This record gives sequence, structure tokens and C-alpha cells, in this order.
Amino acid sequence: MAYDYDAMHRDVLDYFSSRKLAWGQKDFGIKPAILIIDMAYGWTDPQYAGGSLRISEAVDWIARLLEVARPLGVPVVYTTSPRPYALWYDCDMDEGEKARLAEVYRASKIDERITPKVEDRVIYKTGTSAFFNTDLFHHLKSLDVDTLFITGCVTSACVRASVVDAQNYGFRNVLVRQCINDRSEVEHEWHIRDLTRFGQALDFDEAVVCLRQIMTGSASG
Repeated sequence: MAYDYDAMHRDVLDYFSSRKLAWGQKDFGIKPAILIIDMAYGWTDPQYAGGSLRISEAVDWIARLLEVARPLGVPVVYTTSPRPYALWYDCDMDEGEKARLAEVYRASKIDERITPKVEDRVIYKTGTSAFFNTDLFHHLKSLDVDTLFITGCVTSACVRASVVDAQNYGFRNVLVRQCINDRSEVEHEWHIRDLTRFGQALDFDEAVVCLRQIMTGSASG
């Protein structure tokens, strides 16, 4: 069955507009960071049960985004789980223990196409949201970050939870469309639109222009 996602989303926007209900964020801050959610082999390599070629395609787009962001000095934060499917008692581990555990499992290792640099931060999360039971918020605030360029997987779960929490913490969210994906086309296409209630979704080229403008102080907001 073919779906007209844009038409369905317009219906939702019209509903909100007709009742003068707020939707989304339109402006940008002055200090961005790139958040790369769960782009480890357990999600990007189809040999794993949770892996998907759709997600793998997003990795190449993230690599292109990093080629733009790194020379500009944009902070980069990755998330992964300390094991392929984090367990509740992983919450009690310190960051060193989580990092050592993640080294045991290839599925938890960040895809080598976007290997973290020494200056990047890797967050080992044990919940759906990148913010749950981690120090991500404090790390971002220590860098004065106010805008997150969101990338990663999956749109309907960990990306969604992280975007909602980011908005709750007061960050502006920019979802880079080509850099986000889900195992399911339906899940991805609906959620990437619905998540604009907590930010805005930009195509890759638009996001690059926006990132450069912010970092050079020429963004209009």
C-alpha cells in the first residue's frame, strides 16, 4: 500500500493550525553539536537481527555531514549501548565499565565509516533516549550547546525519544533527513514528519548551509 505521507502530515498541521496550537521550532541557537544516535554495527550491519540496509545508507550521509562539521569545530557526540541490547543492570555500571563491555561486542561498536575521533564523546546508554541515565545533558551544557543536529537510528524509537528529551531540556532540534533512518519505511516516513513538532527537519544540503551559517555567525534565526 502506498501512503501519501506529506498529505497526511498536512492534515495534522491543518488541525493544529485551525485550533491555534503550537507546532515545532523555527529558529536556531548559536552553538550547535552533532548527535549521532546508535550508529553501531548492531544497527548498521544487516547480518545482525536489528541491522538494516536502510540504516546503513544513513551512515554514509553522516560521514558527509562530519566532513563539514569537524573543520568548523562543531562538537560531536555518539551514543551506543554497552551490549547489543542493554540490560537493566547495565545502568549501575560506570562509564569505564560500559566502554569495556562495548568493546566485547562488535554489535556495540560504532560503524568504522564514522569512527569517533579522540575529541568526540561516546555516550553508553542503557535506555531508549540518549539522555536517560547518562550525562549527555551536562556534557552539552558544559560546551554551551543550544542546538542539536540529530542523526542516527531508529527514527521511531531512540531518535524519537532523544528528540523529545532534547526539547524538554531546552535544546533546539534539527533533524537531518538523510542522516536518520529506520528499519521500516512506514515508521521512518511518518515519524520524521511528526517529530517536527519538537524541532525542524532539513534536507542534507539545507542542514549544511544552516550549520555553516551558525558557525560563522551569519544565521538569521
